Amino acid sequence: KEYMCSNMISTIKRYNLDLYAFVDFLNRLRRTEAVTVDDLFNGRHYTDYLRMEYELKNEHKPSMVKYPKNFMTSFHLIKSEYNAKKEQIDDNKFKQQCDVHRNLEYKDTKYQIVVPVHKKEIELEADELKHCVRSYIGQVVNGKTLIVFCRSVKDLEKPLVTIEVRNGY
Repeated sequence: KEYMCSNMISTIKRYNLDLYAFVDFLNRLRRTEAVTVDDLFNGRHYTDYLRMEYELKNEHKPSMVKYPKNFMTSFHLIKSEYNAKKEQIDDNKFKQQCDVHRNLEYKDTKYQIVVPVHKKEIELEADELKHCVRSYIGQVVNGKTLIVFCRSVKDLEKPLVTIEVRNGY
């Protein structure tokens, strides 16, 4: 209960919620959707809803809906929209991070170092070589690491070795 209360208070402050409108919203949810305060704040549904709404609507613009009429439906819709947009943003960030390191590409008579262009290339590499490089995609997106591939010049499509480059090493 203490965690839930602190989460609720920080949510009210962070999103500048009107206390009376908020209480009315909670009472309406309990009556119309059988959603309790515990459901909203222990499960973080409402906080997550507001965060996603805030990010999608570029902060506190008038279009931000703080107290939706059909909360659970609105929550699932905004979650889908947010995930789709986040995927697109992550794809762009991934490509930008890899483009910055394009200078690491190298080729000699036997081997070639290839910097991927899309996240899908890392996923295929993980599947083909049966290792966990897929779990590094988020770190590449955030610029914490880079994944490059070493290929035989005779068969550039066939994965050979996967290399992590972190802090220039």
